[in-house]
Amino acid sequence: MRKGFLLIMSFVCLFFSCVIWGLGIWKEKLHPLALDFNSSSIALDPLPAPSIAHPVLKTASPSALALSAQGVIALDLASETILFTKNEHTPFYPASTVKIMTALVVRDQFPLDDLVTLTSSDLTISNSIGLQVGETLTVADLLQALLISSSNEAAQALASHHPQGMTAFVDLMNAKADELNLTTAHFISPEGFDNTEQKISAFDLLILSRALLQDDYLRSIVALDQTTISNTSGRLYHLINTNQLFDAHTIIQTADQSFQPEVYGIKTGTTPLALEALSSFIRLDSHDFLIVVLESKTRYNDTVSLLSWLMNNYEWHLASPHQPN
Repeated sequence: MRKGFLLIMSFVCLFFSCVIWGLGIWKEKLHPLALDFNSSSIALDPLPAPSIAHPVLKTASPSALALSAQGVIALDLASETILFTKNEHTPFYPASTVKIMTALVVRDQFPLDDLVTLTSSDLTISNSIGLQVGETLTVADLLQALLISSSNEAAQALASHHPQGMTAFVDLMNAKADELNLTTAHFISPEGFDNTEQKISAFDLLILSRALLQDDYLRSIVALDQTTISNTSGRLYHLINTNQLFDAHTIIQTADQSFQPEVYGIKTGTTPLALEALSSFIRLDSHDFLIVVLESKTRYNDTVSLLSWLMNNYEWHLASPHQPN
């Protein structure tokens, strides 16, 4: 009996030893497969990108389009497809569309809560919103005056706020143009007065406008049809957007549908040599367009005519970005 009991106990000990050893092996094999979601060594496949609607011409021979503007370009923002061009690489006078670059350099250089005090040299130019010498405003409020009411004194004040003065600020504008690879753009002033050396093409203004849209604060400003700002003493200034498309209530008609554009800015410009300039961010039937017209006689009519032409000559096809179009 004693031998039998010892034999049974030996088998029991051997069994539990095997179980413990087996658990150890199982634990060691499991550990390398445990996922550490905080580990940078774990490579996860990215989620599939959403489908993008790609514009396609309805016919091989689209209808003709007559525009007064001499430099024109239209872009479908979602697919980054150029839809229409006319002399898109020819430089033209930019007028106040220069203020787009002014705003971008300001965002690079100054915090929004920086305080700027206006001097007499800031107020020697036209297009005043009523600012006075000695007034102090934040950079944020001056940017709104710059982009909504196209304030020339705001442009001068912001550029002069640079520690090395306006000349250094304009140098930064041209350095920014090089950074954005604007091959036709050259800037002489922050407000856009006519100068034979200050020009930009429709293509480069499109790139510049797209850069503005990538700045959430500037994008929110240009989308305002009106707003109110104040100086540090509480004096109010009511700003109305110079872009008349905000109030146009335009209807775009196609063969079987009608659409009302949603206007989100960006910038107007008018001088004797530039005539009328306009860069527009417009949503129409869920499509986002960026349209530039330069040296136009009727910039709003040109932009609306182009929108109508786009909707009548293009259709959008859904395609996965992982598949050929």
